[in-house]
Amino acid sequence: SFCTLLASMDSDVLDGSESVVSAASTTSPRGVRLIDRDRVCVVCRVRPFNARELSLSGQSPPRSVVDMEDATVLLRDPTQRYELREQYTFDACFWSVPPWQQDSVASFATQEDVYNEVGAPAVAAALEGVNASVFA
Repeated sequence: SFCTLLASMDSDVLDGSESVVSAASTTSPRGVRLIDRDRVCVVCRVRPFNARELSLSGQSPPRSVVDMEDATVLLRDPTQRYELREQYTFDACFWSVPPWQQDSVASFATQEDVYNEVGAPAVAAALEGVNASVFA
């Protein structure tokens, strides 16, 4: 499952004021410009397995078909020994699956990390007049 941030800025919002321009170029602690006046930014978060998924998996721990490398999400085919099936690249990605559920080369991101790097800049930008949405 993915949590996605879509943020954009309408050209009519750009009135030349310093605060709007600064909100439109917010950079996350990971160095990604998440709020950009010229484009839509898309961020994904891979969440941990929920209790239902853990109970239905038949494996302990279950193996996900999702993996991550940097800002690319890899989808693997369980019927083909988890060979790569598809991949998608985003502006930024967050891996929130704990190591006891699945190991990954991606560093673990807490809910607080996601909020600090995505939610807070989107809220700040929205308060400055930028069209910003965060949804799951």
